[in-house]
Amino acid sequence: MFNAIPHRALITVRSANERSIYADFTILDADANMIAILRGVRCQTAPLRRPLQLEASALLEIPSLQPGALIGEVGVAAGVDSVFKAANTLTAGGARQSEDARQLLDGWATMAAYEIAAALSTGGKLDTDLVISRRRWPEAFQPWLLRMLANLQAAGLASESDGV
Repeated sequence: MFNAIPHRALITVRSANERSIYADFTILDADANMIAILRGVRCQTAPLRRPLQLEASALLEIPSLQPGALIGEVGVAAGVDSVFKAANTLTAGGARQSEDARQLLDGWATMAAYEIAAALSTGGKLDTDLVISRRRWPEAFQPWLLRMLANLQAAGLASESDGV
């Protein structure tokens, strides 16, 4: 049986601990013929690299503004140029169309303000101080943000609760 190829093994473990295993091996070929018997085999464990535990890891999260195109959400579908072009077309037709142009621009600005507020909010609430402290909005533009939120509130698209 010198040309036999091991196909399976029967292993009888006599004892085992965290550092070694003491066992008997019976090696068989594909036809279940015995090729070898190994008795009293002592195997030493090999140290394995353990996966990192979360407690032993340090994680750092750095938020940054990303363009909506990365996730397929770009917000307002109409650009500034297209809105102004439509408004200019309306202003050429007299007073009634001028009012329509003003309403078009006002509606677009309100929609853009709503999109900005929604993007800055967390769970439907927008804390302006928190947004600024987390550097999601420039501090120099805080008055503009507050005015924008006041306009949304006047339009019934936002409300103030608990100072937020």
